[in-house]
Amino acid sequence: MSKSELPWALYSPTESNSLSDSWELSDPLFKFKSFSRPFTLDMALRGVLIFGATGSGKSSSSGKLIASSYLKHGFGGLVLCAKGNNDELDNFKSISEQLNRMDSLIEFGPKSEYKFTFNFLEYFRRLTKDSSENQANLVHILTLVANGLDREQKKSQDPFWDRVLEQYFTHLLSLAFELYSELTFIKIKSCFENLEQNTNSFLSQFTESPNEDVKAAVLFFFNEFAKLNEKTRSIVITSVSSMLFKFTIGNLKSMFGTEGNIDPTWILHGAVIVINVPTQEYQEIGRVSNLIWKYAFQKCCLTRNKSDSRLRPVFLWADEAQEFISPYDSEFQAMARSVYCSSVFLTQNHSLLRLKLGSGPFATDAVTALEGNMMTQIYHQNFDKETNALAQNKIGKAKIKSTSRTYKDNNYFGMSSTTTIEKEEFIFQQQDFTKLRTGGHAYNRKCDAIVFTPGRKLFWPFVSYSKLTIHQRINHRLINKQKLRLSVNFKDLIKNHLKTNNEQRSEHE
Repeated sequence: MSKSELPWALYSPTESNSLSDSWELSDPLFKFKSFSRPFTLDMALRGVLIFGATGSGKSSSSGKLIASSYLKHGFGGLVLCAKGNNDELDNFKSISEQLNRMDSLIEFGPKSEYKFTFNFLEYFRRLTKDSSENQANLVHILTLVANGLDREQKKSQDPFWDRVLEQYFTHLLSLAFELYSELTFIKIKSCFENLEQNTNSFLSQFTESPNEDVKAAVLFFFNEFAKLNEKTRSIVITSVSSMLFKFTIGNLKSMFGTEGNIDPTWILHGAVIVINVPTQEYQEIGRVSNLIWKYAFQKCCLTRNKSDSRLRPVFLWADEAQEFISPYDSEFQAMARSVYCSSVFLTQNHSLLRLKLGSGPFATDAVTALEGNMMTQIYHQNFDKETNALAQNKIGKAKIKSTSRTYKDNNYFGMSSTTTIEKEEFIFQQQDFTKLRTGGHAYNRKCDAIVFTPGRKLFWPFVSYSKLTIHQRINHRLINKQKLRLSVNFKDLIKNHLKTNNEQRSEHE
């Protein structure tokens, strides 16, 4: 058996089998500086949002400190990739090598050592015991994917296009479920082509089905969809056709279009899966690949047993997070703490997040909701006025005492008086964010950041904010010195599986 022939569910134990220890919300993970209070697991699970202009050092300083801490403490994780040249992969390889976590680092992508395939169709189909919920999740991700692969087409759509597209996918899947015991894109594409080319004869085979979902699908295609205006139908059909075609050729087929051999459950056991399909290099294919994994991982986390205090913490890592943001992120973040997932989003500025979600009040509300649920916010050097103003207002004001002395000469004796005035001023001015050091040789690899932890008085003298310096060479003394949490050795599992199957093949030959 070759590397490309890894089986579905290579490793699928019950989660408790991979737990060697318990994780408590009060567990200290690291300190931002030696005299601050520790950053705990509870704080990590409430989300981390890091802002900073390109070249500000956010990834190589505060980002690196947090990632190192998570790997040191045995977290599993999903790493999304936007930058090219294996940037994120190399970053996590470097950290993993230092912390002896290479056995759990998995690369997913066209260039990976093993030909991993994630059949997310089947994954969502059997994610929970509720078939209707599974179908709804699958419809949601297919709609996201269709939009991601056809953004230019979407500019001319009718206002209710997304709703119609979701309806189309819902009913198409109901027919596919009826026909096939296991889903692939080739099978769905065949179903779609038969439906569009031979509508009457294809649908006639389902008219006697006792399945209510199938009956609803037949009625939809015979009546409701057929009565829509030609433009809307054309957009829907074109988008669905284009998406299905793209998943049956090239990189999308090799990564998602065949039988699966990997899924997000690996992360729950300590795997760190890097989706090395960067948007900078693969463009729409990269964005879609990362979005599929992100949504699948978020839904996977929500299936965890929330009453089990031994759950292994996991993380979602998104540098250049604006490339992967979706309205669902704020909804997930509101539940992330209960399922032991830490979301870490790194981005340039607030404006860019909103821009990627579209325009108007919806985008503003979605970004505001997300930021409101990310309870640790770190600001590196930034020149975006909106971001700096928001940070200034979030951190707030403090009462500042100013003293002035006046002198009066009355010809014979000089007299002075002192006046003390107390007024409120912003703790940080907007220009303070523009003057933060950015590391590199110019600043001896030192980066400045302003950290805000609302509701948590993390810094001396018992305040929720601090301007501090983070070195790009991580001071491991800041990471809590407890024993390294154990994780599953996925590399050995893969090698042993391949060895066993090669031996079995030799015996048959």
